[in-house]
Amino acid sequence: MSESRTVTADVVFWLVVPGKPRIPIVATLAYATGDPYAVMATFHDGSDEPVAWTFARDLLGDGIHEPAGVGDVVVYPDGDDGERVRIDLCSPFGEARFEALAEDLAGFLCQTYELVPENDEHFWVDVDAEIDGLDLRAGGAR
Repeated sequence: MSESRTVTADVVFWLVVPGKPRIPIVATLAYATGDPYAVMATFHDGSDEPVAWTFARDLLGDGIHEPAGVGDVVVYPDGDDGERVRIDLCSPFGEARFEALAEDLAGFLCQTYELVPENDEHFWVDVDAEIDGLDLRAGGAR
């Protein structure tokens, strides 16, 4: 394993509210080799505190082509043309539905696969460091 590397992309997402016009929101997608299974989406909605969600890279990749996910994050193609992807987010504080262009999400994912090919994520995980981190948080010694 080498030093962690990151790719980011700013992508326009549209907040979908039934009965109202869609609202464009820029989200920064980030992927780091230090956490090779995850993608972070930070939504810049104009408030002082952007809203960040972390979810599986596989979930985003699968959801471009077919419905993926259950629970807090669900990703699925929208429409017959495959040009858009919907992402439903649910938390104890509320729910939100976003749309993004499949092409934008696929472009970001291609960059992540250049860093860490699909199914090679396990080569990037430092298991000993993860166990040490768990021990420290649990108050134990190794």
